[in-house]
Amino acid sequence: MSRLGALWERLAGRGQPRPVSAPSPARAPRPNEYSVFTKAHDREIRLEDLDSILGPLSPAEQGLFELRKQACSVGLAEWQAEAHVKALIRRNKLASLATQAERAATCVTILLDLSGSMRDQRIMTVRGVLEVVALVPQALGIQFEILGFTTARWQGGLSRRQWIDAGKPQWPGRLNDLLHVVITDADVRDSARLTKFEQLLRPDLLKENIDGEAVEWACARLMTRKADRRALIVISDGAPVDDSTLQANDLDYLADHLTSVTASIQSGGDIALFGVGIDYNPARLYRDARKSSSPGELLDALFDVLEAFLARPPEIAGDTSSASDLEPTG
Repeated sequence: MSRLGALWERLAGRGQPRPVSAPSPARAPRPNEYSVFTKAHDREIRLEDLDSILGPLSPAEQGLFELRKQACSVGLAEWQAEAHVKALIRRNKLASLATQAERAATCVTILLDLSGSMRDQRIMTVRGVLEVVALVPQALGIQFEILGFTTARWQGGLSRRQWIDAGKPQWPGRLNDLLHVVITDADVRDSARLTKFEQLLRPDLLKENIDGEAVEWACARLMTRKADRRALIVISDGAPVDDSTLQANDLDYLADHLTSVTASIQSGGDIALFGVGIDYNPARLYRDARKSSSPGELLDALFDVLEAFLARPPEIAGDTSSASDLEPTG
């Protein structure tokens, strides 16, 4: 089993935690705090502006992009027609759970894992589901946005080069260039734009996933919104993995940070935190966790989360401590 495979199994609940070996005498002990070697190359960008960071697609990439768009359109067309009917029923149920004023004072963010393992069928499924789900919160007057996270480059990018030039100091911390993508922000009121997610199918988009900082970023955006209750729904297909960071630190570095971040949010009570896994059960990280393995299951999971959140009184809407303790639903 590879070292990264062992980390995956630990967080997915399929294996036992790896024994912690003593640090090498030549290496200092691991610092207690998570750190970042440099943020100079991190970027936040709107989905439609990806060319400015990733560059234009090559002819081969453009051809693959067009094939993926066609496959997504044809493969999910019939399902989406049925899903829109289901969404209308679920929308009516959601409307009954909160008054118009309460909904207007509510903000919900979906944070999407854009890692390499999400390519092909998984990202096409998520795109198709989001095109259905995204219209519902807007119709209800809920502040709503979708964010995504990946890295701008493979193999540590410019951050790793800078670390190498600095002499490879020990325990550099996070060692890659973050790419945080605003797929649609909470101020968007254009229904047409809410369903233009085809850029998620770009062959050059999906790379590494550094989840802890992405969750912090999404929460920071949520806290700037004028709202009485806030929810963050994280869609992911597994553990955080960035080869450059893990090789220069240790296998648990990113996972430990994500665990610390989610624990802090869930104990704070300002934001209700939910995890939805794609072929993966995120219950070790999120107290309120759901697993999905098909477009229909993902659609139901997202609407179930919205219903569970809106059903709570506003004064406890950010408290997930009593959620199923939380037994996974998948």
